[in-house]
Amino acid sequence: MKRLIKWLNYCYYRSAKWYSSFGDPYYGDMGERVLGLVMMMNLLSIVIVLLFIWDSSLFADHALFIGVICAVVPYGLFLLVQEDYAELDKIYREEKNSKSRGRYVLAYILGSVLLFVIVALVFW
Repeated sequence: MKRLIKWLNYCYYRSAKWYSSFGDPYYGDMGERVLGLVMMMNLLSIVIVLLFIWDSSLFADHALFIGVICAVVPYGLFLLVQEDYAELDKIYREEKNSKSRGRYVLAYILGSVLLFVIVALVFW
């Protein structure tokens, strides 16, 4: 569990740092939004596949409820485990291989979006 929290904080740091490189004054909020959206897409992908396997009519009947729950839960969980950007910046400022680690985060974000699109197109 500790590794997952560390990974989420690192993804938050990388996405917020990307927004701060453009001079966005709300880079911390944008990092939270990107990571929350990615976590929501991961959760929705799992829920769509499980509901399709179990009973596909359940998703059609309760789509709004499922969407709201899958949107609220990741943001709430992330707000509980999130560290401050300034603290994360102190930790990761002098890291080695920052470019390759940033590419892993980018691959995670793009892969999550792609997975959600594929699952939504196939199972919906």
